[in-house]
Amino acid sequence: FQVTVPNDVPGDGCHPTVSLGKRWPQYSSQPLVLADSYVDGGSLSATEYRTVVLPTADFVANEGDNWPVMNDVKALWFRSCGTAFSAQPVYEIMNIQLTDDPPVIGGAASTDSPTAGPTGTLTSAPVSSMPTPSPITPAPTSSPTTPYSLIFGSVDDAISKGEAEAVSCLVSQASTVSGTSDYLEIIPTKWHSGGLQLGCMEKNDSWECIKSCYDQGTVGAQPNFSSYSHLTFKARVSGHDGAGCQPRIGLSKRWPQYSSNDIILAGSYVDAGKLVADEWRNVIIPVADFVANEAEWPTMNDVKIIWFKSCGTDYNTQPVYQISDLILTNDPPTLMPTATPTKAPTTSAPTKAPTVSPSLATHRTSPSINGWFPLFSAERDAQDGKTWAVATNNEWPTVDPVASDHTMTVHIPAGQTVTYSGASSPKLDKVVVEGTLIIEPSDGDVKLTATTLIVEEMAVLEIRTDDTTPYTVTIEIDGALDSTADPQQSMVGLISLSGRVNVDGNAIPTKMAALAFAADASGTSITLSGSAASVDWAVGAEIVLPDTQQGLSPGHWNFPNNEPNGYVDQTEVRSIAAISTDDDGNTLVILDIPLQFAHSLGCHAAYITRSITFITSPTSTDRGHVMHTGEGAFDFKNARIQDFGRTTTDAISNTSIDDVSGLNFGDDLAQMTVSMQGTNQIGRYALHAHFSLVESVFYGNVVLYSPRNGLVPHNSRVLVSENIVVGANGSGIFLEGGLETGAVLNNFVIGTGGGTRGGDDGRFGSTQGTDMGHGGFGIWARMIYSEIDNNRAEGFFGRSPFAFFVHPGFVENLVIPDVPGTPQELAGKTLRQLRNGVLTLNTFGSFVSNSAYGTWQIGLDLSYFSKPANVPAGHIFEDTNLVVLAKSGRGVSTIHSQLFTMRGGSIDAVYPGNTITAIFCNNCNQCQLNWREEGVVNITGVEVLRGGNC
Repeated sequence: FQVTVPNDVPGDGCHPTVSLGKRWPQYSSQPLVLADSYVDGGSLSATEYRTVVLPTADFVANEGDNWPVMNDVKALWFRSCGTAFSAQPVYEIMNIQLTDDPPVIGGAASTDSPTAGPTGTLTSAPVSSMPTPSPITPAPTSSPTTPYSLIFGSVDDAISKGEAEAVSCLVSQASTVSGTSDYLEIIPTKWHSGGLQLGCMEKNDSWECIKSCYDQGTVGAQPNFSSYSHLTFKARVSGHDGAGCQPRIGLSKRWPQYSSNDIILAGSYVDAGKLVADEWRNVIIPVADFVANEAEWPTMNDVKIIWFKSCGTDYNTQPVYQISDLILTNDPPTLMPTATPTKAPTTSAPTKAPTVSPSLATHRTSPSINGWFPLFSAERDAQDGKTWAVATNNEWPTVDPVASDHTMTVHIPAGQTVTYSGASSPKLDKVVVEGTLIIEPSDGDVKLTATTLIVEEMAVLEIRTDDTTPYTVTIEIDGALDSTADPQQSMVGLISLSGRVNVDGNAIPTKMAALAFAADASGTSITLSGSAASVDWAVGAEIVLPDTQQGLSPGHWNFPNNEPNGYVDQTEVRSIAAISTDDDGNTLVILDIPLQFAHSLGCHAAYITRSITFITSPTSTDRGHVMHTGEGAFDFKNARIQDFGRTTTDAISNTSIDDVSGLNFGDDLAQMTVSMQGTNQIGRYALHAHFSLVESVFYGNVVLYSPRNGLVPHNSRVLVSENIVVGANGSGIFLEGGLETGAVLNNFVIGTGGGTRGGDDGRFGSTQGTDMGHGGFGIWARMIYSEIDNNRAEGFFGRSPFAFFVHPGFVENLVIPDVPGTPQELAGKTLRQLRNGVLTLNTFGSFVSNSAYGTWQIGLDLSYFSKPANVPAGHIFEDTNLVVLAKSGRGVSTIHSQLFTMRGGSIDAVYPGNTITAIFCNNCNQCQLNWREEGVVNITGVEVLRGGNC
């Protein structure tokens, strides 16, 4: 093959290397360093392609064990140098071939001309890795005059200035290109935009700036946009389809993280009304147009980042920006007129003027919600023979009692405040809330059955009960997904699009209680420690007991086929037939039917009845889910959520939609077409805060049986406290995106043996970090910003009751949202900004007094924790207590991590003859786990105290 290594990594132990791999079993070949006789000229070049010739026999590492034959090669790896090196080789490879007639190489490479291309069938290599610019129309000649402030004019402007070591001023997906005219190139992904940072990048001990981007003659200065009338630059844009996804620019400030209005680079802002790929065109933006909200953006000073934006995950293609001559000025150039007789927009608002009827659109969005959602209306439904009943006079509308199932929609318009207290309803298609809907009992139990409840922006949904009455509320989801109108399966359930949702059931002070004695199989009663449950629990309510069987080997590659009797989940749900206090002051619970299995001393019974229930009907075609996105409010307290969630632990397979119609609806509507049909849509979980822009609460809830995840804050700030989660196959509590900052406190998670039993590395890279937490976890966290304290996990977890996967890939440039309540040290920051040598689990978060009792592969699973250079104790885990019932597995296991301290706690393996390893370190560089000096960890009953390379 031919290769250049453009970043020119110095030798010092890190060399460009290639190897081969096979999948089953996972054999690895001999790694070959790309140097000496393998490379034309003896070494690789940073400025030109050179030919590499490798004898295939040189890959054979061990003919007897690892690589007996050269067939069945699965992967060709260009290798990292590992965690010991901060700089890694970047490979650009072309013309990879197997051949019996390799080219002849040797001799020193010429510095005046590229190495001759290989002979035979290989094509000639390019001179350099730099692409040849395509011909373009000359840029407009009009240019700003003073007074002006140049932000970017050459590649030097993308490097910091000052006395400290220079760093790049580029953000995320941005790079620079040198040529006749230097320019920025921004290539966004679905998840990441790119841009240019401004202002101070490093301060000394006196808090004086010593390194900055865009210094204006003063190190640390930031451009004061309010001193200028316009921001101007020249631009070329390619790659996007123009239908719903348009090139945009926005500004942000770091402290606090304010975001400006996004400006679409079209219409009156751009030469000829539109940017193109083959011609530089002027862009002129009045500075005032960036002001989204004067209360949130009071001045135009202290701008920290200029962003050239991604269109988000709903678009497969993203705009590619090339930007030059970025200038603030009071004397902007004159734009070229539009090329068509259509008048360009005269308003400064960054929106397209709609030119077609909204009735042709299929989906809608808004600035505050994340994603595209299907459109519906009475007129649209009428075409399918469906009817809307509209509330008037603040009363629930009359619904035809004999209407066919799923043909009626109840609409609560804006301005209407309606209370629903009905004992039953037909199976409604939708309940659409644009005003206020209160669901509460009056003189009996309440039940509402529908396919979907939609709470629109600014609308209010209140569901509540009164603990002075016995009455309950049941929201039953019954219906089927419509893959035509809703290809991404966002409906069926409760959906809040910047609405205000408050669910508040009766409080249950005692949510769980420890067994005072072991419960026997065939037993008709259980005894619980203390008397609190006898006061707070009621006859007729349900309790759950976890699986406590001993001696399983879940880490075996063939589990459960390796077990003589396979695996049968022994979690049991029973109703309370009677409850009282015994002579010892403990609670005696009489069960409605005898237990089938024994449950050992050390486990807890959990009370799982609530006064408000969300349930998927047994006759429903598809399962429901609860999701809130955007602004408004989202508080869920003391509710039972049963048989909710649709996403499974199978590999995520999303349906992608794009607007390829060419119709101009404006920015909040689109006519979507399916570009790829998926089979397992992400994000359809039991209870899910999805990019919520409000501080939310999940408190006192019960989640029963979800095919993937139970409680999910996703890039949201949610207090998750005192909930009970039973049988979530993926993760009981899933901190999904890496930007979660809310606390996770006093929860009880019961595993029932679900999940893939696999770790997260297998799907991490191929899905850009989105298909995670599928293995069977209790609590799973993507980052270390949350307090995770006093939680309990019991039962059988396919992988682990507690897990962290803090790989920086795909999240290090994501901005923590400035949601109310977020610590200001975190708000608006990225992991890259926070990772300064002192960031640990304990800087903003914690892991204190968490315990687990049951069966698993790994009790505490710690992946990709970087070593904080200036914190000798590293990441501290305090008072973690693990009781292992399995025959094999690990207590604490780390991978690709370096420095931890276990402060107190215990690891106890109870099965006789087990092969448990208490502490195991894997694939790490100088791993260190301290557990004696900081407070003894009591380790008993294990076969191996320390394994791997700790």
